[in-house]
Amino acid sequence: MKHSRQDYMHIQDPKGIIPEDEPVFLLRAQDPAAPFAVRSWAQKVDQLGGDRKMVNIALAFADEMENWQKRKLTDLPDKPPEVEKPHPAPEKPEAKKPPKPKDSKPEDKSGKE
Repeated sequence: MKHSRQDYMHIQDPKGIIPEDEPVFLLRAQDPAAPFAVRSWAQKVDQLGGDRKMVNIALAFADEMENWQKRKLTDLPDKPPEVEKPHPAPEKPEAKKPPKPKDSKPEDKSGKE
């Protein structure tokens, strides 16, 4: 079973039902988007003529995820630990002030006009 995140690779299929090289995507109930994703998947399976029992199981699971969220704190998924931080944007050079024209009079700071 090939997970989308390396830190989930320890979650395996002990019966070997899922081929070793098959990609797997895991959704957790703590992810506030998970119930929506599961419902979207169920809707697509239903549109494609999939097994209605499986659709109902997925929809019930989405409800269970939402009920869990009401009792626990939800959080957006963390980035996997093996992903490097994106490089910061290069700093913009400071804008240079245009030079003063040479034929202008020096500024009088005495307060007299």
